[in-house]
Amino acid sequence: MTIFLSPSAAHLRSTLVRAGYHLGRYRIVRYPDGEWTVRLNGPVRGDALVVGNITPSAESLLELVALVHALDEAGARVSLAIPHLAFARLDRLTGRGESALGVAIARLLATLPVRRITVLDVHSDAILRALGPRAKNLSALSHVAALLRNVKIDTVVAPDRGALPRARKLAALLPGRVGVAWIEKTRLGPGKTRAEKLHGTVRGKSVLVVDDMIDSGDTIRTAVRLLGASGASHMRVAATHGIFSKGARAMLARLPIRELIITDSLPQQHRRGLRVIHVAPIVIS
Repeated sequence: MTIFLSPSAAHLRSTLVRAGYHLGRYRIVRYPDGEWTVRLNGPVRGDALVVGNITPSAESLLELVALVHALDEAGARVSLAIPHLAFARLDRLTGRGESALGVAIARLLATLPVRRITVLDVHSDAILRALGPRAKNLSALSHVAALLRNVKIDTVVAPDRGALPRARKLAALLPGRVGVAWIEKTRLGPGKTRAEKLHGTVRGKSVLVVDDMIDSGDTIRTAVRLLGASGASHMRVAATHGIFSKGARAMLARLPIRELIITDSLPQQHRRGLRVIHVAPIVIS
C-alpha cells in the first residue's frame, strides 16, 4: 500500500517514514489565474491510502478531493483516512437560516470514489451517519489507557454530559475499579462555558478529565477549577484533538494539571507536561 499525505497532514510524514511506510509523491500545479490541480509523480498500482485533515481552510477539503480523484483516475484502489475532521460540531441547525455545514461536508466526502473512509474520534454521530456505510470511526481511548497503565486513576471525569459515554469507555479500559463522574455545563457563548454541578465524588481522588477535543480550553478550565474546589488530589487531562485556539496552550499551562495527553491528529508543540500519542499507526491499521 502506498500512502499519500495531503498538505494538511504533512506533519505526520516523519512518523510514517520512521515506521517504514511507503509514501507516494505528487505535486500541486498552480495556474496563473489561481486555479490548481494535483499531478501524480508516477504510476500507482494496487492500494493507495490518502491521509489528510479537514481544517477550517476550504483548501484542505479541495486537496483531499483532488488527490483522491487523481489516484482513482490512475487506477488505484483508494481509501481515505481523516485524523481530524473540522466542522463536526456543526451537525445540526441551531438557528433560522443557518447551515449544518459539518453534515454537508460529510455528505460530500461520502461521494468520493473510495473503498472506505476512516475518521478518528469524530465529534458527532450525525457526521458519522452522513459519511455513509463505508465510514468507520476509530478511537484513541485504548492508546490513552495504555499510556496510563502504570498511573493510578480513581475517577474518569466527563467535562459535560456529551463526553459521558467517552468517560465510561475509558474507565472500563483502565486497570482496577475506576469510577466515573460528570459535570453539568452551561454554554455562555462561543468558547465560553460555566461548570454548574459535579455529579460524583472526587475528594481525595486522582482524576482524569477526558474529552474528544480541546479548542479554546474553556471547558477544561472550568472543569478543573470545579474539580479542585471539590477536593480532587491529582488531575490529568486527555483528549484526541488538540486545536488549542485563542491562547489555550498558555491558559492550560497555568492550571493545576499534572499531565495533558493529546494526539498529533493536528500538529503539536512539545512542551513540559504534554504527552503526544501518534495517530498514524491508529488510522493506518
